[in-house]
Amino acid sequence: MPKIITTEYTPKITVFLPTRNESKNIVRKIDEVLSMHYPINNLSLLIIDSNSSDNTLNIAKKHLDSSFRDIVWKAISLSEKGKSRAVNHALSIIETDYFIMMDSDAHCHPDSFTLLMSRFKDQSVGAVCGINAVSEGNSDYKYRSRFNTLRIGESILDSTPIFEGSICAFRKTALKGMKINDRINADDSQLAMKVRKNNFKSVMDPRVEFRENSPEISRNRRLRRAQGILRSLLLNRNMCFGKQQYSLIMAHSLYFHTVLPWAVIGSYVIIIGSFFYELINYNSLSLDFAASLTLAIAPFVVGTYKSLLEGSLVVIEAMLNLIVGKTLEIWEPERN
Repeated sequence: MPKIITTEYTPKITVFLPTRNESKNIVRKIDEVLSMHYPINNLSLLIIDSNSSDNTLNIAKKHLDSSFRDIVWKAISLSEKGKSRAVNHALSIIETDYFIMMDSDAHCHPDSFTLLMSRFKDQSVGAVCGINAVSEGNSDYKYRSRFNTLRIGESILDSTPIFEGSICAFRKTALKGMKINDRINADDSQLAMKVRKNNFKSVMDPRVEFRENSPEISRNRRLRRAQGILRSLLLNRNMCFGKQQYSLIMAHSLYFHTVLPWAVIGSYVIIIGSFFYELINYNSLSLDFAASLTLAIAPFVVGTYKSLLEGSLVVIEAMLNLIVGKTLEIWEPERN
């Protein structure tokens, strides 16, 4: 793995919290941000609320007014829903060259900011994100571990196009004034791809861990995320060419989100269909088809490939929603 520059680097930064119906999390998140091990004089806070119905913005303002009067902060509301629209608005008003974007339900370590910013000592780096540190007992542990390993590997080779929005940092000049498509979500990955398009690197840093309030991710959230990444990859498909190692990474990511899910489901249909065909026509099972059926059922029993099968079904459903015109870019958080 390339050597990571760990020299302390603490330039002025803006911490951006996009919110919608985060009344249960916003006070804790503000306290977390302002207790980070980072020079408080070099930190400002920007909260952009996307038309909350639970008084999120007023709760945030009241807490900041009463407890953090000496902090530079701004809290504003947008009438339109959609996190991507909030991100584009933030890009138009953030004045510092570096900004950190965070989700309100994510729990981050106090050294997260210093670790993120240390990566920007490397002038080729334009974006950095953390990893979701799912506990081993969680049902998503195997999937998440493989996901993190893949993203870290891509970062070592060149850059990763798929980012974690719960905590990620960007060099604003690496975006060169570009905005994201606000009709597509996956704003974190959209930004990461734009950074790489401008010949800066977008990397995942395994030292920066976060955890979420609800470790179990709902199906609706999976669908929204899958469709957003799919649309972002398709929007940037031209980067499959001319970007050396990154083009291979992009091509693999596109294959993984378009062709592979259908291949996985297709293989199950063929195996199970063949099993029933032989059962109906021969009234007995050959050893080959018995083995095939065992192979088809095994993932549900031992969980070896269960996450791949479930993930394929989610991607296909997200794809079908897109085909029939059902887009999922509007941000409807499901918070505890």
